[in-house]
Amino acid sequence: MTKQLLRAERQYEMLHPSTVAGIPCIVGVIELFTDTSDGWARPQTVFAFDILDRRGYPAPWLEAKLDHSVAGNDEARFLSEIRSH
Repeated sequence: MTKQLLRAERQYEMLHPSTVAGIPCIVGVIELFTDTSDGWARPQTVFAFDILDRRGYPAPWLEAKLDHSVAGNDEARFLSEIRSH
């Protein structure tokens, strides 16, 4: 997918097709970087995203279905999918 302004109101760094609770969606990546500013601490990944429906509209109803249990399984899966592309 291209970097474009969909029907959401913001510009995304990346658009990545994925699923939430088995429902197809688009992950609109707002911010993704690894903070290594502190040489002593372990690098921290900053990952901010919106969940959009397949047409590009914000989908708060779908975002409510995200799995936030044990280390944010959906967020970790999104990161893994994005990094593998």
